[in-house]
Amino acid sequence: MKSERLITRDLKKAFEAVPGCVVRLLPDSGGVSHKKPYDFYILYKGKHISVEAKIKDGALKAHQRKALEDDAAAGCEAAVW
Repeated sequence: MKSERLITRDLKKAFEAVPGCVVRLLPDSGGVSHKKPYDFYILYKGKHISVEAKIKDGALKAHQRKALEDDAAAGCEAAVW
């Protein structure tokens, strides 16, 4: 089974194949105490989409859920894959 990070890289490639779509992976410290709120974001047609990828039965951590909710409240789209 692929790691979550490899899956996010595959998603990045797939989204970047769409004309005009820009994807930025956020740095991963490799530790459980990192402060990044989600894995990557997409810019497409003037929209910001925050994305957190999960494998198996992965659940959002409290800080991830809050970051995605904050983004959604600010008018961004938020997704969990």
